[in-house]
Amino acid sequence: MSRTVLAVLGTVFGLQAIRAFLPLLVYVLRDHNGLSTGTLGGIAAAVFATGFLMPVLVARLGPRRALPVAVLALAIARSLLQVASDHPIVALGVAAIMVVTFLAFLAALSRDPDTSPALGALLGGFLDTVIHAAAGTRDLHWGG
Repeated sequence: MSRTVLAVLGTVFGLQAIRAFLPLLVYVLRDHNGLSTGTLGGIAAAVFATGFLMPVLVARLGPRRALPVAVLALAIARSLLQVASDHPIVALGVAAIMVVTFLAFLAALSRDPDTSPALGALLGGFLDTVIHAAAGTRDLHWGG
């Protein structure tokens, strides 16, 4: 599989992760459990702050190995998110894991010498837009 295809797939799954995580955070933790907006912001910041740890993980695996591993993990988590859509707290956990995995993917993508990060991001964003246009702009994980 081409490294560019991996970059495109990782970008698509990562964008879907962010679009799932933030609304689920509000729906599950604020609307159903009454947490304050400040607490939600702290939780979101903590999840996204893990991005600072991802270059260490990528360095240990090596960027050539880390990129396909991250994309595979994103694909598996994306499948789990689709299945867990009826269980909001589980879906929130899966979406948080997807965000962290997307940050690992971005770290691997930026260090992979055989891949163009810009081309992967542009094509991934385009594909994500096409998918959402076909779905009527509704996020696919929300179900029928």
